[in-house]
Amino acid sequence: MFLAPAAPPDAREQIFKTSGWFPDGWIGEEARATLRPPGPAHLVVEAYAPDYIFRKVGIRSLRMALELDGAPIAVRTLTRGGRFRIEGNVGTEGPGALVIRCGPAHSPSDAGIITGDDRRLCVVIERVALRPRQPGD
Repeated sequence: MFLAPAAPPDAREQIFKTSGWFPDGWIGEEARATLRPPGPAHLVVEAYAPDYIFRKVGIRSLRMALELDGAPIAVRTLTRGGRFRIEGNVGTEGPGALVIRCGPAHSPSDAGIITGDDRRLCVVIERVALRPRQPGD
């Protein structure tokens, strides 16, 4: 679950991570979750790409895509580190399979940051939330 503790209990039951999520917030090339919006909703993913990915590892651009039930809903390309947001509409009620694809992945040891950490990482996910869709979404 990715919602802040102050989120209403019913909102906490809308997003369930299923695979690809590390306990420290990182995801690799693919992370999956099940969404259970009560109706048409807007998905917001807030994330962080450390600057060392671009400076020390040599990645020139990083691409993150959101898919729901196999259909793309948002794509974001980054060329520098920092916090960012990617958003998309979720148009169906009931369970939906969310896939976050991110790449290229790196290993922290590639940049000499953490020796012995050989995980393939992409970005840190800080928050995933669903909110009711607003006019203009």
